[in-house]
Amino acid sequence: MSIVVAAHTDIMGSVVDRHRQRGERAVFERRHAEILRAGQVDVIADHLGGDTRYGFVPAPGLRTDPLARAMRLFDHAIEEAEESSSLTIARSVDGIVEAKANGEISLVMSVEGGSPLNGDLSMLRNFHRLGLRSLGLTHNWRNALGDGCLERTGGGLTHFGKAVVEECNRLGIVIDVAHLSSEGVADVLELSDDPIIASHTNPKAIAPHPHNLGDELLRGIASRGGVIGVFFLNPYLTTNPAPSRTDIDKVIRYLIDLVGVDHVALGPDIMENWDQAEFKAVTEGAATFESVPVNPIDYEYPPGFDSIASLPVLKSALASDGLDEESIAKLFGENCLRLWREVWG
Repeated sequence: MSIVVAAHTDIMGSVVDRHRQRGERAVFERRHAEILRAGQVDVIADHLGGDTRYGFVPAPGLRTDPLARAMRLFDHAIEEAEESSSLTIARSVDGIVEAKANGEISLVMSVEGGSPLNGDLSMLRNFHRLGLRSLGLTHNWRNALGDGCLERTGGGLTHFGKAVVEECNRLGIVIDVAHLSSEGVADVLELSDDPIIASHTNPKAIAPHPHNLGDELLRGIASRGGVIGVFFLNPYLTTNPAPSRTDIDKVIRYLIDLVGVDHVALGPDIMENWDQAEFKAVTEGAATFESVPVNPIDYEYPPGFDSIASLPVLKSALASDGLDEESIAKLFGENCLRLWREVWG
């Protein structure tokens, strides 16, 4: 039974949060389930808070500290699963397989940046009890764990960041190094006993964005059994001013040649169903937030690939281009399942 995994999405922490704050319920069922089913997606690894506070202007109802926001989003996700016949919380790979058999979509609870931990490992343990199964150590900027990929100093992990890596290994939480500085990724590779994931990260050799990683680090992730998720967003995908589906293919082929097909996945990070007017107000409402530069970006993708419903088109195209069925199954889900089974136990 082939299972399709989107290794990084932005659904629960953005659209679902906004609509539930307005008093709506079963948001996932109404706005996302059909799209994910059209994409034949069985699992989403979706972030529930982290370093970024999406609602900092002009919506005071969403302006909360990172811990409070993450707790709200975990509550939303659990409530959404209870209200939906389509959604279930993933706590094990066996649970994911069972959910697939029942026609349900599994949510791997993730956090994108360790700010909600408040410098306290007990918070990490409590989030794990709530269902946290993947932790992105930073977003773009510095936090108590280390430097993000856009931080000006380019430092690695802090002492607390080292302790978080060790505790994630003990608890069975997958460490996600997407958005972490290159120095921080090197630190994690040295410290972690478990394989890790870069859930939405492309090769710097193809698109030299600070978010992307150099070949040496990509090989390091793979050599320790880890996985790299291909990121569909234009600036991270290519320098081509008019991207197309073939730019996604190029990144996939590059990674397969570099690290082997056992270590490549899909982390599309497609901003599905975002309210664009609100998003622009948030990202363009201020030049800085707490003295950190706001990073305005147009969420644009290759034509035809701005929805997760397009994944079957990509699968067919890769098959037509000669990628064998076993490799496609690994790329579309099996590699993530293998990683999760090894780390979660």
